[in-house]
Amino acid sequence: MKYTKYFVLLGMIATFFFMSIKVEAVSSKELMKKYNIEVEEKNIIDVSDFGAVGNGKDDDTKNIQKALDEAGDSKGKVVYFPKGTYMINTNGSESTKENVQRFVNTSVGLKVKSNTTILMDDDAVLKAIPNEFYSYTVLNLKESSNVSIYGGQILGDREDHIYKYAKLRRGNPEYNGETGWGILMVSSSNIIIDNVTISGMWGDGIDLFADKESKTSNSHITIKNSHISNNRRQGISIENAENLLIENNVIEKTKGTDPSAGINIEPADFKNHSLRAVKDVIIRKNKFLNNDDAGVLLYGMGEKVFYDKDDDGNQQKAQIDNILISENDFDGNNTNHQNVQDGAWVGAYNGQIMIVGASNVDVHNNKLTNPKPLGSMDNTNAQFKANSNPYAGILVGYSDSVNIWDNQMKNQNISVINQWSPEGTFAYPNSTNIVIGNNDLKEVVLAEEGKNKPDVTQDKNFKKSVEGEVDSTVSKIDKELKQGNLFERIIAKIKSWF
Repeated sequence: MKYTKYFVLLGMIATFFFMSIKVEAVSSKELMKKYNIEVEEKNIIDVSDFGAVGNGKDDDTKNIQKALDEAGDSKGKVVYFPKGTYMINTNGSESTKENVQRFVNTSVGLKVKSNTTILMDDDAVLKAIPNEFYSYTVLNLKESSNVSIYGGQILGDREDHIYKYAKLRRGNPEYNGETGWGILMVSSSNIIIDNVTISGMWGDGIDLFADKESKTSNSHITIKNSHISNNRRQGISIENAENLLIENNVIEKTKGTDPSAGINIEPADFKNHSLRAVKDVIIRKNKFLNNDDAGVLLYGMGEKVFYDKDDDGNQQKAQIDNILISENDFDGNNTNHQNVQDGAWVGAYNGQIMIVGASNVDVHNNKLTNPKPLGSMDNTNAQFKANSNPYAGILVGYSDSVNIWDNQMKNQNISVINQWSPEGTFAYPNSTNIVIGNNDLKEVVLAEEGKNKPDVTQDKNFKKSVEGEVDSTVSKIDKELKQGNLFERIIAKIKSWF
């Protein structure tokens, strides 16, 4: 008996020691210096205090929503997720045929209100409960501002999605949807997503969207240090945004439904035509690996998007403008993925970077290796040899003011295309003001001679400073992110409790 108290004391010391090590490992001095802000203990909301259990079995949706509601619309509240697997009902609608087949539903999922910070343990998982819905959302940031999401994992249901009420779409009679999102933003502003793992979504890992009721653009968004993998439709879809920074992420293994790109910038068919725009975007220092389409795809040429008219009868074109793609690694992305959705793209193939229907795009100092031209080759439009080149490292078409220089893409081509339109259905613009500087590549391939020949200048001495471009966009974002990153503030406070 006399030794019992010593064993108990030793156990308490050991427990405190290991807890201290864990806290110290997370709250490194480097991170403290980086964020340099504090939070009071009373402003930390633990989801387990609201009944969330994180056991991988019970539905935690309602209890987590209570915690998020408690934090929402306040200043400096933090919702903390301890280690665990939290099962999330990502749709919540009645399982009727009409509800299941709803192509886009932006009103479901966990609703994150303005002025909320979400902090997740590295081993905290928000897992979508397997469902049959075409559209669902795990974290919904619709009309939210000043939201930060740090750490943790978001896991979709692609491996055990329920097939119910299939319909015919794009020639596929077994279509079962493609808009299951990990994080959805609609009319959101001042958002940080940092060090989050998003995988296995039925649709996109992250979607910056605008629905038919949207009145404002997504703006001042930062997505960084995250791992986005094994999603069906896109790693990141950018359908509406301005002042967007995407840096230091790994985006890989997107495959399942078109387009299957790492990042797809594609303004969609919104009722508010002014929102058909993506502009002022920096994509830098990311890794795009083994996606089933391009690593980065800029697509501003959809039938409904590019040629629809507004309520006054004026033609409205989608705007993709002022995009910087710099210092990224592209490896093993599919350079032979067909895209024939609008009926005039038979035989069109992308490279690891694809720029279509965009303006003022700079592609600089990227590394492209191991192109993988998967699938069959359709030479319907073989008269345009650039259009039928499955090894295109970079493909440019129907765009204006594109500069490409200092890229490492050995044994890959830069292809620049224009294209005729059958029966005058579409009036695709010419490629103009394309400048190709000094790149380590195989060759530059242009469309055939004639009226459709693109306007290309090859200048090995071409140089352009992108530092000002980067600084300008980043400063705009930083200026708006008043709330800042609370991660280190929280950990420092937790450490002080021991």
